[in-house]
Amino acid sequence: MTTALPIACFVALILAFVISCVWDVHMGIMGFAFAFIIGIMGGLSTSEMLGIFPTTLLVTLFGVNLFFTICKVNGTIPYICNVLLRTARGNRAILPWVFMIFGLIMSATGAGPLATSSLMIGPALAVAAQANIDPLLMGVMTVCGSHGGGFSPITGFSANVTSTLANLGLPNFIMYVFARSAVTNMLLGLCAYILFGGLKMVRETRTHSGATDELLKELHSKKEELTLEKGVSIIAIVILFVGSIGFKLNVGFLAMILAFVLCVLNRKVQAQTFKEMPYGSILLVCGAGYLVNLMDKVGTTDLISSSLSALNSPLLTIFIIIFITGLLSAYASSDAVFIAMIPIAVGAITASGANISIEGTVSAVCIASTVVDTSPLSTHGSLLVSQVKNRDPEKYFKQLMTWGFSMIPVGAIITWLLFVVLGL
Repeated sequence: MTTALPIACFVALILAFVISCVWDVHMGIMGFAFAFIIGIMGGLSTSEMLGIFPTTLLVTLFGVNLFFTICKVNGTIPYICNVLLRTARGNRAILPWVFMIFGLIMSATGAGPLATSSLMIGPALAVAAQANIDPLLMGVMTVCGSHGGGFSPITGFSANVTSTLANLGLPNFIMYVFARSAVTNMLLGLCAYILFGGLKMVRETRTHSGATDELLKELHSKKEELTLEKGVSIIAIVILFVGSIGFKLNVGFLAMILAFVLCVLNRKVQAQTFKEMPYGSILLVCGAGYLVNLMDKVGTTDLISSSLSALNSPLLTIFIIIFITGLLSAYASSDAVFIAMIPIAVGAITASGANISIEGTVSAVCIASTVVDTSPLSTHGSLLVSQVKNRDPEKYFKQLMTWGFSMIPVGAIITWLLFVVLGL
């Protein structure tokens, strides 16, 4: 296969994003259209084109959104939000930190980043809408928490790293990676907090003015009762957590089963649920995901990796590898990218004979591959787009795209400087 098709896919992805920003055309529709056109021109058969459809992503998005939309319609999500806000005494300023820290703990105790984000993003964005918190702030901090615990020794991510290290004949230093990932993601969460309105909420809380004052009044005037339906819904949320984390059940399928149970309990919620389902957002994410899958199939990722040429400076070579790791991970599976890039990075160090920390380099590669996952081209970012409540999904898509892709250079520079150059 020539390089024309992989390059065409990459150009199509950039073109779709630019057109959606300039002309406000739905990027999901463009993703499907460009993928079909490029695939047909590249000689792929209909069965091959159908085979790369992001089925798993669709099942996850549809199931999770269906379940949490029902929980919203029947009043469960608003009830949970009000309980959290009353517990925080209307202190909106601490809520993003609550979700980030709780997400880090959940991810580190075995759930891993994807399962944690799948379960945390819905409630987090619902709370953001209820408390008038910038969804970009809440979304970024929630995903930072999920990834902060992602390299705990009992997660799937850590298993992939330790297996790769063993294959390279290296000792297991996953705790080193975990600690640095947790600290880096907490720092990025702090940056998001400062940039997207966190300090403003702190000032409002101190003075009991503005949105915080209004929120406190509303909370004191509205104290909802815990009904049977809400109680069952809360139990269903717990089952979703336990089933997907403890028993490794598919979160999308399990969410659909629980949604069925809730519909049987109250058939009246169905009509309103179907009205509020974010079909446009799901189409947006799946269309972009379809184009990304085509890129993987035709070798765009491999082409970018093979284009990396050796340089005379080992430190510069490692920086380029880390940068490319973030670039590839922005539209490909994070664990697949760091599994592929760790041997390249270690090999570059070995070949150069330079006194560069292998532990620091591996940590930098792992972290750089995950900090970009707020991009809506990743599953984490796509879940954010599909469940945002208090912002236009397409505008939110572009904001997350900007933040996610800014993490490519930012993540590379921070991790390279701290863990490779300084060897921290």
